[in-house]
Amino acid sequence: MYERKFTMPEALVGSSALRRRNSVSGIGTGKARKVDGGWIINGKWPYMSGSRQSTWAQQGVVLEGYDGPVVPGINMCYLPMDAMTIEDTWFVTGMQGTGSDTAVAKDVFIPDAQMVLMDERAGQIDRTKRHFGAPSDLLPAVPVVRTTGVAQLVGAVEAMLEIVTAELVKKPVLTTFITPRTNSGAYMRDLGEAAAMIDTAKLILFDITAKLDRVGLGEEYTLAEKARHRAGTAQIIELVHGASESLMFQAGSSGFATDKPINRYWRDVSMATRHIQNIPTIGYEIYGRNTAGADPISPPGSY
Repeated sequence: MYERKFTMPEALVGSSALRRRNSVSGIGTGKARKVDGGWIINGKWPYMSGSRQSTWAQQGVVLEGYDGPVVPGINMCYLPMDAMTIEDTWFVTGMQGTGSDTAVAKDVFIPDAQMVLMDERAGQIDRTKRHFGAPSDLLPAVPVVRTTGVAQLVGAVEAMLEIVTAELVKKPVLTTFITPRTNSGAYMRDLGEAAAMIDTAKLILFDITAKLDRVGLGEEYTLAEKARHRAGTAQIIELVHGASESLMFQAGSSGFATDKPINRYWRDVSMATRHIQNIPTIGYEIYGRNTAGADPISPPGSY
């Protein structure tokens, strides 16, 4: 599978957001049936980010009539995008550019090499795999993906701050005698708070990124550190969301015009902060349970 997919220079991979059927049997709205030499795949996967640009898809499936060894988790199949159809379903307020439409597979055959079963610990560091040796081979996928995602949100809210700051010297405080807004103690206080939120979010981001850099150089990444990472990104999300909302109050109603860049940043931030990997309360519970030695609510590979 590696040689077929990743040696093609034009190959791009999209992945759907996989939905939990139940807590044990697996995750995904697709099904896989074993046949000679491979599998027959049927399914419907929403939230297929990058569906319009990708040539391959990584899809979660549950197994039908399979008596081989598996463990609870996500069985993954790899499908060429041209073997599926795309339904237009991505009608959303924010993050419209991700093209996260719905992919549909009907009786698609794939060879065994394009199926990854949960018959061993997937998502872990495997020093025996082919081409092993790059720093990225030592990095757990979920923390890295989550960190790169929240970094973009920090950048977006920084852009919002730049827009609001540039307008302060041009606009009065309507319904008052104050002009420009830099003469308003209330506006200056709120601007400073938003800037401090962003600064704090960046400090946390740089801290967890530095840890990932060290892991890439061989440092251990303990379960407790992964839980701390999950809570740290939860804190970033709350700071980014708070700064974003404050800056929109400062921008005023004109900031909600659809042709204004700050409006697009706000819509994208508002939606992205609600991604399942970003929900703060889940991150805090994971960290709290790890701190107290209580039973976990998620497998380690999921955070």
